[in-house]
Amino acid sequence: ACPAKAITIIPAENDPTNPQSPGERYAAKWEVNLLRCIFCGMCEEACPTEALRLTKEYELAAISRDKLIWPKEKLLGPRHGEHPIPDAVYPPFEGRTRKEEAV
Repeated sequence: ACPAKAITIIPAENDPTNPQSPGERYAAKWEVNLLRCIFCGMCEEACPTEALRLTKEYELAAISRDKLIWPKEKLLGPRHGEHPIPDAVYPPFEGRTRKEEAV
């Protein structure tokens, strides 16, 4: 459903003795390339299980391009007590001294 081809899903067969998820196959690799995403919402509409949802919270600043390719673990959302985006620093320069900010 993604017109920008920002979502990559590579399936794998489920082992009947040790299944990863219900069904015959599971997503061995699941990632979203935020550099390609156009935030159109078509993935959210097409998802049959309503597992995808777009929110108003997003972060498009990173030190390297690799940080903007999010694997499934980062897309699952925060656990209780965690910050929504663990690599981000909120507010800017949090925990730094005035001297470090000037540099």
